[in-house]
Amino acid sequence: MQIEQGSTATSYEEYIETKMYVLNDNNVYEEFMKKEEKRILYNNPSGSNGNITLLDNAENYDYLEIFFVDNNKHDYNSLKFNPNRENITLSLQSGYTDSSGLHWTSRFSVFNISGKNVTSDDTRNGLANITNNFNIKEIRSGNFIYITKIIGYKD
Repeated sequence: MQIEQGSTATSYEEYIETKMYVLNDNNVYEEFMKKEEKRILYNNPSGSNGNITLLDNAENYDYLEIFFVDNNKHDYNSLKFNPNRENITLSLQSGYTDSSGLHWTSRFSVFNISGKNVTSDDTRNGLANITNNFNIKEIRSGNFIYITKIIGYKD
């Protein structure tokens, strides 16, 4: 941008951005930031791998956070995403050792989110168990992902 001297005066408006500061515990002023609003839309510590009804319409939020576990209830994960997506894939990977060696297990499930409804797509879910030498030990269809909590966030 280049500013040049002109022969006629022009009007201008000052731009002032108001900020609020708060005194913290260390006696230092820091800028007060608006916190994002959040609401728990679903909470079930046991989890559900079926259909879920939310307390509010998912489309009312800027993004959702889903907490989920596997069918053994010891693998835990969360995922944040834009609720305007119709389908969301949840997946968990874990390893374990038994008498035949090390194994890797991957579980995945596709859920559809529309309004207040979260439904499992029973045609797109399953489990794969692979041994340490990349042999397939087991492949099963079924929903092995359990949703335990869904939080909606508004910026």
